[in-house]
Amino acid sequence: MKEKLVKEKILTALNKVTKNNFEDYESIQNFQLTGWKIGMNAVDLAYFLLELRKKFNICFTENDVKDYRFNTLKSIEIIINKKI
Repeated sequence: MKEKLVKEKILTALNKVTKNNFEDYESIQNFQLTGWKIGMNAVDLAYFLLELRKKFNICFTENDVKDYRFNTLKSIEIIINKKI
């Protein structure tokens, strides 16, 4: 899957879960998902993980989410690109 398409799908999932309208992936890719800019809570993170699982038809493992690996859009993009 092309890099741009992966980023678009991640951004679409983020906007669906947070009900925001982030338009520029590059400008938010390194912000913490639970930080002030994106503002997700634990429930949002769970829904986001499930939404990404559905969009990319992949499963996330414990290793994918532990030690803050599932913390920014960029880190999630890296995980997804390894799985597709």
